[in-house]
Amino acid sequence: MRGKSSFISRNSTGYTLLCPSLLACFTSFAIAAPVVGGNVTINGGTPESWDLSQSATLTVNGAQTLSITSDNSTLNVNTGGTTQQISASNGSSVNLSGATVSGVGGLAAVLLSNSDGTIDNSTITGNRVGLQAVRNIATPTGSRVTVTGNSTISGVTGGALVSAHSTLDVTDSTIQGTGASSYGLRLRSGQAAARNSTIVGGQNGVLIDLDPNDVQPTVLVVENTTVQGNTGSAILVDFANAATSTATISLNNSRLLAGNDTLLDVRGGANTSMTVNGSTLTGNIVTEQGSTTHLTLQSNSVLTGRLENVTSTTINDSSKWVLVDDSQVQSLILNNGGSVVFGADNAFYQLNVNNLSGNGRFVMGTDFATGQTDLLNVTGTATGNHELLIASSGVDPAAGQPIRVVQTTGGDAQFSLVNGAVDLGAFSYGLAKSGNDWILDPSTRTVSPGTRSVLALFNTASTVWLGELTSLRTRMGELRFNGGKAGA
Repeated sequence: MRGKSSFISRNSTGYTLLCPSLLACFTSFAIAAPVVGGNVTINGGTPESWDLSQSATLTVNGAQTLSITSDNSTLNVNTGGTTQQISASNGSSVNLSGATVSGVGGLAAVLLSNSDGTIDNSTITGNRVGLQAVRNIATPTGSRVTVTGNSTISGVTGGALVSAHSTLDVTDSTIQGTGASSYGLRLRSGQAAARNSTIVGGQNGVLIDLDPNDVQPTVLVVENTTVQGNTGSAILVDFANAATSTATISLNNSRLLAGNDTLLDVRGGANTSMTVNGSTLTGNIVTEQGSTTHLTLQSNSVLTGRLENVTSTTINDSSKWVLVDDSQVQSLILNNGGSVVFGADNAFYQLNVNNLSGNGRFVMGTDFATGQTDLLNVTGTATGNHELLIASSGVDPAAGQPIRVVQTTGGDAQFSLVNGAVDLGAFSYGLAKSGNDWILDPSTRTVSPGTRSVLALFNTASTVWLGELTSLRTRMGELRFNGGKAGA
């Protein structure tokens, strides 16, 4: 009767086929133990496969099983429990606590379709994907999964995949792709949050693309977490020009590491927004033509790298962008102490900006001897009030040879020098507006504060000498007016 009940159960309307094909039913006849609307607890015994249906519950306590399927049922695998592939659908609930799952086939070691999962202090290993949280096309309610307690989820193809209408919440855990071309986390129009965790892929750390059957906005929140692509990008967004959608990324006190030095790579017509809070990043932000990227640095964040074809860059709250090469952005907005640093003093870069606004600071360098200088080039409209902090090198330039540091085509932007001047040697040079440009003009040079201090020292020497002679004069007076007295 076990063979028969493995694929046929009786209910109020008669017999119901529990498996989708005769082949599947034959397989169940050979190895599967059914639980139809009942409760079963396993504490040991010979490992076997299980089929759960009609609100059944299976609890595995420190025992071993083969594969488990769940249809509108509950699976609990507790400390020490070991299973093979788990496949849950139609409102099932899968709870893993101190468990080990080793997927030897199928799409994922743990496959949740329109189901919920709680994974705590567990290890999931797949020969393809470790975890899939997806939806059933017919009833797209999606799946919701929470991962906590030093869990590890890994797969050769990828660590975890999340589809549209599904969510993954990871805390204190690791999501990892182990294959050379693998991803750590893949969001197919899905949503995910990671806290105090690590996401790493053999190629890309996070891959964001579209659910082919239901395009939805993608949301990724990363907090106190490292996202790493071993040979590729930390985050790759690629919509393959299939549809229009958005990807919103929030990075909080976290790290992005990339084998190809590209922290964020946006392709295929994707519209991406990334907000960086309190993070220090080294690498490039690259956007393919036809795609858009909106980048915001705030809460004392630092980005050292190149921005390529970035639609807008907003730098707030004493955050800064450090250039490592010539760069371009369409819109640059600086507020609340935001700054742009033009790399090292001995390297000179040009920043091309279509439109500049806000109130910020540009840290630049110039060589008076060679005329080399960092240059801010605004090709559209420049507005706002901005400071220039310029470090100088070389020797005093010849009078009448100005150095252009800001070039604009129009707008009411105002630029000023921090401390009012640039010091070089004996002289200070001011900033002047020439047409739509701003220049350092040697013809208006003045004696620098440092030079005035040195000149003052020469006068100090004679004053000190006269002061020291006072004691000598006093003694000589005593001897003249008190003859014969030694004054011992």
